[in-house]
Amino acid sequence: MIPATPFRILIVDDSPETLFAIKEALSEYEIVTARSGEEALRLLLHHQVELILLDILLPGLDGIETASLIRKRKRTESIPIIFMSGIEISDRKVYRGYQAGGIDYILKPLDPYVLKAKISVFAEAFRRTEELRKSREVLLERNALLESIFSSVHFLLATMDADFNIVRVNRAFAEANGRDPEFFIGKNYFTLYPDEKDEALFRKVIESGEPYFTVDKPFRFTVNENGGDRFWDWSLLPKKLPTANISGLVLSLVDVTERRMARQNLERYAEELERRNRDLQDFAFVASHDLSEPLRKIQVFGELVLSKGKNLDQQAADYLRRMRSAAGRMQSLLDALLSYSRVSTHGRTFEPVDLNIIVREVVVDLELTIRSAGVVVEVGNLPTVTGDPAQLRQLFQNLAVNSLKYRSPGSNPLVRIWAELDGSLHKIYVEDNGIGFDEKYVEQIFKPFQRLHGRNEYEGLGMGLAICRKIIERHKGAITATSAPEKGSTFVITLPVGDTEYPEGAGVLSPVRAMAS
Repeated sequence: MIPATPFRILIVDDSPETLFAIKEALSEYEIVTARSGEEALRLLLHHQVELILLDILLPGLDGIETASLIRKRKRTESIPIIFMSGIEISDRKVYRGYQAGGIDYILKPLDPYVLKAKISVFAEAFRRTEELRKSREVLLERNALLESIFSSVHFLLATMDADFNIVRVNRAFAEANGRDPEFFIGKNYFTLYPDEKDEALFRKVIESGEPYFTVDKPFRFTVNENGGDRFWDWSLLPKKLPTANISGLVLSLVDVTERRMARQNLERYAEELERRNRDLQDFAFVASHDLSEPLRKIQVFGELVLSKGKNLDQQAADYLRRMRSAAGRMQSLLDALLSYSRVSTHGRTFEPVDLNIIVREVVVDLELTIRSAGVVVEVGNLPTVTGDPAQLRQLFQNLAVNSLKYRSPGSNPLVRIWAELDGSLHKIYVEDNGIGFDEKYVEQIFKPFQRLHGRNEYEGLGMGLAICRKIIERHKGAITATSAPEKGSTFVITLPVGDTEYPEGAGVLSPVRAMAS
C-alpha cells in the first residue's frame, strides 16, 4: 500500500508574531517556517512542501526575488506560491510577483477564515492529485506485472480486435511460429491461419460474449512450415469494454502434444499389460488344470504299488511314500495356483454384499477350530459393499485362518473385526494378538508362494494372503498390514464406498458368542 503524503506548507516571514498566527490558523497541516528568503531556499533543499506562503517585504532577498529563485530550480518549480504583504503594493510589483511564479496575493493581517478557505482549495487539489498519482503507480505496477506475465509465460497468447486483426502476441506464440512478435502486429489471424470452422467459432464468441474452451484440438502453424500438426488446449476469451461491447478476443494455446502422446502410450501399455496378465492367467489355469491329471495318476499308482507290493523292502516303500507326499504337495500348489488365477478369470458379477453375513458364515465354518483353540472373536457392525460375494467370503476366511494359524502360544487368542468410514473409503480391520511379524516383510507376505516360516513350523503354501490382495485389487481396493514380532497383526482393507450402506454403530465391537471358548 502506498503511504499517504502529508500536506506541508512553508511559511516565509520575518515577523515571529505573523508566523505564530498563521501556524495557529493552519494547525491541521504540517508547517515549516523560515525568517528570510535565504533560509527558505536552504530549507527547500531538504524539505518537500506542497505550498509556500511568502512575504514580499523580506530583509535581504525580498519575496519576489526568492520566488524567482524557487522557480529556477527543477525540484521546486511547480510549488504554488501565495504572496503576503502588510501594505498595499503597486500594480507593477503585483505583476512582477505573478511573473516570478505567484498564483495569489493576500494582505496582512490575515483573516484566518479567508486563509483557511484559500489553503483548503490547494489541499483538496493536492489530495486529488495524490490519489491520481497513487492510482497511476498502482496501474503502472499492475501493467508491469501483466506485461511480465504476458511476455514470460510458456503458453501461447494472442490478442486481436473484433475483426480478428492481431494486436500483439507473446514471445512463446512468436517462437512457435518461427517469427518475431512484431511480425504479427496488424495481420489478420485468418489470413495467417485460414480455417472456416475456427473463424465461425471466433465470430460466435464475439457475438455471444461467451468464452470458449476445448482440449486436445489439432492445429498447424502454417506460418512455420516445419511446425506440423500438434494438439492444444484452447481458450478463447472476449475482451469486454465498460459499455459491455466486445472489442476483441484473447486466444491462449497450451501445447499438450506430449501429454496426449504420453496418455496414448500409457493406454497402449495398459492394454498390453492387461493382455499379458490375461495370457498369464490363462497359462496358470491351463497349466494347473493339465498338470493335475498326471499328478493324480502318480498318486493313484503309488497307492496301488504300496497296497499290492508286499515284497517291497522298507527303503522302496519309503521312496514311494515320499513320492506320494511330494505329489500331494504339488497338487496343493497347483490347486492354489488355480485359485489364484480364477480370481480374475472366474469372478462373478458384482452385487450388494452385506459383510456382516459374510463374516458370520466364515465364523460358522471355522467354529470347531475356533473353539478348540480357545479363540475369542469380536465383530463390529460392517458395511454393505458392492462386490463378488464368493470372493469376499474367501477374503475374510483367508484372513481369519491366518489369524488362527499364527496365534501366540500361551496367550488368550483374540481376533477383532471392525470397520470405519474414511471419506470415500470403507476401512475394514482384522486384528489379532498373535505372533506378528517384522513390518519390513509386509510386501513379501502378499506375494504368491512367499512364506516367513518353514513348513515344519506352520503348514500352508504362502498363497492365502496373495489371493486376498488379488481379490481386493479386483474390487478396486487395497490391503496392507501393520505388525511387530509378538505384538499381533492388523490387516487393513480399504474398499470404495460407491453405492453402499454403512450401518449405525459401525465399528462398535461385540463378541461372537458361538466362537468363544
